[in-house]
Amino acid sequence: MGALYQLKHYNTPQSIHQASESLKRYFFEGLGRETVISSQSHFLNNLLSHKTMHTFSLGPSGAGKSYLSEQLAEHERLVFIEADLWPPVDGMIHHGLKPQWDRFFLSCDPIPLLTELDQRAKTAKKSGIVLSFPGFPILRQKHIAAARGMFRIIYFEGSPGQCLYSFLTRERDTGRNLNISHWSSNIDDFFAFLASGEVAANTVSVFTTEGKKRPFREINNDISLII
Repeated sequence: MGALYQLKHYNTPQSIHQASESLKRYFFEGLGRETVISSQSHFLNNLLSHKTMHTFSLGPSGAGKSYLSEQLAEHERLVFIEADLWPPVDGMIHHGLKPQWDRFFLSCDPIPLLTELDQRAKTAKKSGIVLSFPGFPILRQKHIAAARGMFRIIYFEGSPGQCLYSFLTRERDTGRNLNISHWSSNIDDFFAFLASGEVAANTVSVFTTEGKKRPFREINNDISLII
């Protein structure tokens, strides 16, 4: 259970002391503090005043991450950042987020990335950012725990057959015409990871039992349950 979740639900000195040092540092620095604030109640108030939640959309190719992210951005007044680019380039480098992303992905330190995304959302006068990833990055439970209260990490999922059909249909309709070999090269262990259940609480089903795409309204209801 993340420190932010504990603090929101248990207003006690014990839970405040359990907050990670990186989380405390972010909130103190965000308020322009240069010295450690000893008041427990002051720290709690500062922590709970941070309302921005950025969203990361992950999932296998064909799950509809880009479309759903755009819909979510419009619905929640978010900045939409597409990291799944064609011709293929490193989306984090393209968007100037590579150092901050690497700190989070490699070291589970969300603070540099959080600080940058907060600033971009503020500049754009939006309530946050939704970032749509290619079909291969995997964020594990350790990333979700480290970023709780800062990043809402969502895995959009479907069966391999559903995602492949959706992928091929999109490629045909857009005229890009990437084939099944391209799709296969980008999913590797993704379906096995989702099947493991490690991130079940952060998973949203995109398709109906008949294989059709669910309406965004229904999907968004599921997204709202992820913290």
